[in-house]
Amino acid sequence: MSEKYLRRAFSGILYDGSSICLRNGDLQLLSLNSIGLAIWDLLEYPITITGIVARLLASYDVREAVCRRSTLEFLNELDRFGLLRHVSAPSAAEQQRSRYLHLLKRTLTNLVYAENALRISRLEEGAFSTDRKTRTAQMVQARYTDAEAYATCIRGLRLGNPALSNRSFPRTLIGLAGLDNIEFCAEQVFAEGIPGDFLEAGVWQGGASMMMRALQLAYQQEGRSVWLADTFDGLPVNTSEPDIRYGVDFSKNAFPILVAPLRTVMDNFRDLGLLDGGVRFLPGLFADALPKADTGPLALLRLDADMYSSTMDALNNLYHRVSPGGFIIVDDYGLPACREAIDEFRARHNISDPMQSVNTTCVFWRKSGAAG
Repeated sequence: MSEKYLRRAFSGILYDGSSICLRNGDLQLLSLNSIGLAIWDLLEYPITITGIVARLLASYDVREAVCRRSTLEFLNELDRFGLLRHVSAPSAAEQQRSRYLHLLKRTLTNLVYAENALRISRLEEGAFSTDRKTRTAQMVQARYTDAEAYATCIRGLRLGNPALSNRSFPRTLIGLAGLDNIEFCAEQVFAEGIPGDFLEAGVWQGGASMMMRALQLAYQQEGRSVWLADTFDGLPVNTSEPDIRYGVDFSKNAFPILVAPLRTVMDNFRDLGLLDGGVRFLPGLFADALPKADTGPLALLRLDADMYSSTMDALNNLYHRVSPGGFIIVDDYGLPACREAIDEFRARHNISDPMQSVNTTCVFWRKSGAAG
């Protein structure tokens, strides 16, 4: 009898100051030690218990019986928290798709080259030797000789915390948690045939939108498009009362790192073979560009607008286009100005669809019907 396949359910993920924690729909927290986190990572795509144990044995010096027992105990804990799913055995094509998406997410977040952040920081600090050969050796070994800083960087890239990622220069600041969230929503949309395109309002380097297009192509949903709305010249100066009240200033003079020209975003898509006719750009302020956008229905709307004014402009112009059963993701709900816009809009339109956390700042919900 063949083994059953398991896959993790979607969970909010955060760092409580000492460990990474999972958060289920009941807001219960489950702390992960290093082995628990390794098992959680292995459950990213369908895998058997035997497969999990084999991967752990290849990475850790532990007896097989102990490894299997510990794995079963942790899986039972995940199941108790409602964070484990029983799924069908993947086909060879599905396994290949999973490998591609696994690598893509780690490429977009720069987890595959996270140690470069340490190298850049240490070079700027002058911490490496002045001797060229010694300096080269120190740079090669940076992830091991500076293990604590490396772990902090990995944690930031995983959770979507730029303050922790330490000069990693990823294609997206939403972290692995944010990309997992997009994947979760897209899989539901594809499986249930929810009509519409995907749109991101506020795209920076385009990483999240690249994930959207990659998912469409990987799941043979080429008939859908991805729309990228942005000034492509940084965030505007705050003019709304809430933004001024909260002291919001993400303009390019204050945060030049947030400026990503259209050419840069297009090149980023092109570098990963994702720039095609299904990628549509909406340059300009949301208040100007979105009313004229010929998007049709949307199955996934992702807001990464930071500010009250921009968030409200996006909601006013786009929310009614989201199909019932579609998803709305708000990257900056943890920022007071953005939170005020979301709460105000939901209250005004009697939206009671429950919100679920992605990380410490991002939330999402599924639309049950059109806004009133």
